[in-house]
Amino acid sequence: MDTQRGAAPWPPLTLRPTDELLRIAASDCRSLPQWSELHFDTDDFDSHRSVVTRGVYHVGDAWFDATTRFLVVDAEYDRYLTQLTVTTRAHPEARPASDTSTIHNELTVVLDMPRRADR
Repeated sequence: MDTQRGAAPWPPLTLRPTDELLRIAASDCRSLPQWSELHFDTDDFDSHRSVVTRGVYHVGDAWFDATTRFLVVDAEYDRYLTQLTVTTRAHPEARPASDTSTIHNELTVVLDMPRRADR
């Protein structure tokens, strides 16, 4: 501990279970102003644990439509929580729903190292 500057040491690293990580990440979307969830699913994506949430929220005088995929990538010695969010105006004529879907469905995860056996 650097007592000269009063800096505290980093807290010990706690490795959370994958499902808990995803639950906490998805709850972050629900904190958006006036969030109204339209879709939620926990199906694996490309054999990785995943959560997708879609909803609308309000900021100022505008409504937005957001689709977010959280994905946990377990590599040999590491775990990565990744996030892909596509946000558009919530007007039907302005929301390219098929484009948003394509972005999420065509996502590819590439690892340069072996995957961990325990998820």
